Amino acid sequence: MVSLHCPVGRLVGYQRLCRELATWFPHIQAHTLDDFDVVPFDRSGDLSKLMGLAKTRTHPSDALHPRFDRQAQPEDVVLPDRAKWPPFAKNRRPRVFTNPNGHGRLLAFNDSSFNHEIMELLPEQFERAAFIFCPSDYDRLRVMIEQVKPDVVIDEWVERRLVGMPAEHPEFQTDPWDHRNMLRKGTNVTQ
Repeated sequence: MVSLHCPVGRLVGYQRLCRELATWFPHIQAHTLDDFDVVPFDRSGDLSKLMGLAKTRTHPSDALHPRFDRQAQPEDVVLPDRAKWPPFAKNRRPRVFTNPNGHGRLLAFNDSSFNHEIMELLPEQFERAAFIFCPSDYDRLRVMIEQVKPDVVIDEWVERRLVGMPAEHPEFQTDPWDHRNMLRKGTNVTQ
């Protein structure tokens, strides 16, 4: 298991996404660890920052510094008013990138797991990539699809935040003891 809370873990997550996206977008070639300088540094976590201990509670981490020039350039955009946005989404502007050498358009609704490496590397693959720090719903999807005109939409959230699972999706038809099947059938997972 690789954590998305460290740069190397997010690089692995990005590589996995690229592998899946390459099914539909054959031009996608994920960067590897060899494309980066790994620079150690001490960092503090979110809880340390919230408690005012960011300077005294640190742990070793690694930063990934690319050895390549980024092609995707950020744009300054705002969320359209035609959909209802939660207050936290309005405080975090969408991150939109354009890349003249990319192909296709990406729209992603995401949580903080997409921050840093994933959000900075995926736009290198696409002509335009828009990241919205907010859960999707029908109105938000409709408005953003009209605006971005994506070729692919990614809705990425930590599992505990997913509000519904497709009952007939083949990935949920596996092991009868799998927790997703238990939740779908209303079984208490702790039993």
